[in-house]
Amino acid sequence: MNDNDSSACAKKKSIFVYGYFGAGNIGDELILTAFLTMLASRGVKRELIVAVERPEYYDRIAYEKDYKNLDIVFVKRYKNPLNFNNISAFRRSAAFVIPGGGIFQDYSALSFLCYYSFLAVSKLFGVNNYLLFQGLTGIKSKLFVKMMIFAANNLSNYISVRDEASAEFLGKRGAAAADPCGDYSDPVFALNSSIGEKIRSINEGAVKEGVIGVSLRPWKGAGASEIAKVISAVVEKTGLNMKLYSMQEKIDCDFNSIVIGSLDEKTRGKIIKIEYINDAGNLVRSLSLNSLNIGMRFHFSVLSMIAGVPCVGLSYDEKVGELYKRANLQQLCVSGPEFAELASGRTEPLIKRADYALKNAGRLKDAIGRFASERESIAKLMFEDFYVKCLQ
Repeated sequence: MNDNDSSACAKKKSIFVYGYFGAGNIGDELILTAFLTMLASRGVKRELIVAVERPEYYDRIAYEKDYKNLDIVFVKRYKNPLNFNNISAFRRSAAFVIPGGGIFQDYSALSFLCYYSFLAVSKLFGVNNYLLFQGLTGIKSKLFVKMMIFAANNLSNYISVRDEASAEFLGKRGAAAADPCGDYSDPVFALNSSIGEKIRSINEGAVKEGVIGVSLRPWKGAGASEIAKVISAVVEKTGLNMKLYSMQEKIDCDFNSIVIGSLDEKTRGKIIKIEYINDAGNLVRSLSLNSLNIGMRFHFSVLSMIAGVPCVGLSYDEKVGELYKRANLQQLCVSGPEFAELASGRTEPLIKRADYALKNAGRLKDAIGRFASERESIAKLMFEDFYVKCLQ
C-alpha cells in the first residue's frame, strides 16, 4: 500500500465522540451540537460514533438532515472504557474526541477517573485523543491536578481550553493548551450564526411577549421557598409574567414544580413552567421572544446572548461572573455579597439590574450581538486549529 492509499484508508476511519451526552443536560447537548456543526461546516465525511446515555433520545432523521455529510451513529454510553461497545468503537476509530465542558472537574472522583481512564485506554489502542474547549479550574484535588497535568503532557494528543483561567491552570504547572488566537471561547458560541440568524429571520416582525424567562437552581442557603420569594419580588416589581426554564431535564423540572407550589395563588397565575427543551434552536427561539431573561447557569446566559435578549446573570460560580466581565456587561450581573444576600430576601440589586436591562434593551442588544459574534469567531478559530492539526 502506497502513502496515498494509507492516507485514504485513514480518512475512512471513525471518530469516537464521548462526553456526558443524552443525560438531559442542555449544556452538554449544546457542546455536542456545536462540535457537529463546526465539523460539518468543513465538509468532513466520516463516521462519528457518539456515545450517549439514551440513544433513543436522538432523532436520527433530524441529524441526517442537519449534518448530511456526517454518518452519525449513536451508541449506548458506558463508563467503563473496556466495555465491549467502547472497545469496538476504539478499534473502528482513528480519533477519540471529548469536545468540551468541565467534565474533569473533581466534584465526583468517579467521574474524573472515568474520563481519565478513557484517555489511557485510547493510547492503549493506538487511537489519538483530543480534548477540546476544556474547563479545568474546578479540579481542586492535588492528586487530580497532578494527574491532569500528566494527561496534558503525556496522554492527550491535543488540548484546548474554554477560558483564560484554564489556560493558566495548565501553564503555571508546565503544560500548555493550544492557543491559536491568544483568546478563548466556549464552543456554544459557535452556534451564534447558524441558530441566531435563523431565529432572527423567523422572529422578524414578531412582538415580544412581555415575559421574563428565568432559569434558577438551589444554592447554599436558598431552597425552593427562598427562590419563590425572589420570583415573587421580580414579578411584583416588573409587572411582567414569567417563564421558568429547565436546563437539566429531571433536576430543574422537579425543582421548578416545587418552587411554583411555594408561590401564592396570585403570583402562581403569572408563571409558566417550560418543560425541558433539548433542541438548541427551539430553546433559543423561546428565549428570543422574552423581554428579559434571568439565569444562574452559564449556558442560559450564552443562549440569551445568541437570542439577542438581555440576560441578568446570577453569578453563583466564577464562570458566570467572568462571562459578564469579558462582555463588559457587569451591570447585568449579580455577584459576590449581592448574590449571597438574595437568599435572605434582599432582591433590590436584582430588581435594579432587571429594570436597567428592560429600559436599555435596544442598546444592550447591540452590545450583546457584537460580543456573541466576537466569541463565535474565536470558537471557530480554535476549532480550525484543531481540525488542521489533527484531522486533515
